[in-house]
Amino acid sequence: MVEVAHDKRGKVVKGSQAEFLDLGEGEKLRILLDKSNSKVCVQELSIVEGICAPWHYREVDDDIFYVVSGQVQFGIEEDGNRKTVVANPGDLILAGPYVPRCFKALKDSCMLEINSPSGPAESFFRFMASRPKDAWPLTEQEQEHIRKEYRIHFVK
Repeated sequence: MVEVAHDKRGKVVKGSQAEFLDLGEGEKLRILLDKSNSKVCVQELSIVEGICAPWHYREVDDDIFYVVSGQVQFGIEEDGNRKTVVANPGDLILAGPYVPRCFKALKDSCMLEINSPSGPAESFFRFMASRPKDAWPLTEQEQEHIRKEYRIHFVK
């Protein structure tokens, strides 16, 4: 008989206990769950109208966006074709590893961003929060650091 180890996790996370990051330019993030044995990271992302994430892909994690409020335009590549979709409250967008994606807030918005496994995503956001708020765009050195450290690649 083979014994199976069960992962018995249970956790209650109070919003007031979440880690808060100010990413600048009207983008704020609360890391709600990231200490889950590297299985998942849950973040609440609040963005003002016009804020965007450029085309990029991640090597490691699934990136799942659930729109809580507002309206967000997503670009995602499916079967080699890039398409754009407008996501409203209740809509969910999934981009797995190596799938290019981008987004832009069409209205002030709030999304839950879920990454599995955890690790690169929240570390990347902590890095971004540590940068000067007016230091845009990213330098080539910063992009190289992000590629190596967090395995996130910016694409055209």
